[in-house]
Amino acid sequence: MKTIGVKMAIIALFVIVGNLSLSAQIGRGGSCLRRTTTPITTPVVVGSPATCTTVQLTDDQKTILNDLYVVFQAEMAELRSAMRSTVVWADKLVIRQQMVDLRNAHLAEVKALMEEWGY
Repeated sequence: MKTIGVKMAIIALFVIVGNLSLSAQIGRGGSCLRRTTTPITTPVVVGSPATCTTVQLTDDQKTILNDLYVVFQAEMAELRSAMRSTVVWADKLVIRQQMVDLRNAHLAEVKALMEEWGY
C-alpha cells in the first residue's frame, strides 16, 4: 500500500513538472508573441494576447527592420562574448546592464518606426 502511494506521488510530480515546462514555452505575452532568430520575412504579430493584429509591412519597411535587427544582433554578440570572457562578477553585471540598455534602445527605435508608419 505504501509503495503505491509513493509511485502515485512520483507520477504526480512528473505530470506537474511536465505541465510547467510546457507552459513556459508560451512566453511572457502568450501565444501571440513569437521569438525568432531570423530576419523578418513574414507579417509581424503585435499587440497583447487578447488583441493580436497582423501587420503587413512593405519590402522597404522589412529591409529597414532587418538592417536594424542585424546591427542589434551583432552588438549583442559582442556583449555576449565579453560576458563569457570575464570572470569578475561586477564586470558581468555592467555588461548585463549594457545588454538591457541596448535591447531597450532597439525596441524604442523599432516602436518609433512602427508608430511613424502608422502601426
